[in-house]
Amino acid sequence: MSRKINDYLLIKHTPNGREYPYLDCWGLIVDVYREILDIKLHDYTDLTQKDMNKGLMYERDSGRFVEVKEPQDYDIVAFFVNGRLYHVGLWIGGRILHTSQQRNCRYEQLDRVSLSQKRYYRYVKDRGSK
Repeated sequence: MSRKINDYLLIKHTPNGREYPYLDCWGLIVDVYREILDIKLHDYTDLTQKDMNKGLMYERDSGRFVEVKEPQDYDIVAFFVNGRLYHVGLWIGGRILHTSQQRNCRYEQLDRVSLSQKRYYRYVKDRGSK
């Protein structure tokens, strides 16, 4: 049975977490894509928060995600501070689903997330890298 958004509000933020209900911000995206959209993403458990740009560059260069101006449901919202990727969440129903060390998982208005710059990325295809 596929999870629902409310199920994710019960998770406990766990650094490098990739197993529900222990997820970090990318682990949340990986789990939602797998459980709700039936899409397998790279888990990047080998990267630390300092290395997040490497994962972004890999996904962008793979052609699986493209940057878009206006988000749609299940697009990734990427937050940048001083040009470096800092945090990610999912755009769902006009709000963002995300988790952080400070407040675990929440589903809230985007303007409540106070990070400097944001970009939206849409999954377009899986080029055989499952």
